[in-house]
Amino acid sequence: MLDRNVAAVALGDGDDSLTLGLPDQTGVVYDGTFDGGAGNDVLRFASTGRVTIGGTVAGFVSMSLASNELVVEGTLDLAGDMLTFAGNDAQTLRVGLTGVVNGTIDMGAGDDLLELGLGATLNGTVSGGDGYDTDTVALAGARTLTAGVLPASSVCRPRDRVA
Repeated sequence: MLDRNVAAVALGDGDDSLTLGLPDQTGVVYDGTFDGGAGNDVLRFASTGRVTIGGTVAGFVSMSLASNELVVEGTLDLAGDMLTFAGNDAQTLRVGLTGVVNGTIDMGAGDDLLELGLGATLNGTVSGGDGYDTDTVALAGARTLTAGVLPASSVCRPRDRVA
């Protein structure tokens, strides 16, 4: 467990688990590099407040959020793996202005929300799972979303601005 941001973590081979933050922390930004390496690696965010990835998170196949809200302003790189949000609660994934998500994400059951901000990049697909899911896409001019990128079961709402 790490109770604060660090410059880099590299877990290497094997099935590893990394817990970041403490339950009483809010508004935590992780701007380092967190690499799960090879294996079935699990990343847990213990903070009950919003968690922001400002750096790079790569090589994890499962993620759990105590707060159920993840903001990506850096890079979430799944390197061909599927990232599954643990639990059946409603999950929120916000990909901000400079955020990049590479790979496939399964947000699990629950009423999930995906927000793609202006300048956000989604290279892959997102599955909302069971529940009433909503996708919000910020528009400033033309934007192309490839078929199958967003869940067919979700409601897509274009917006002028998303932070």
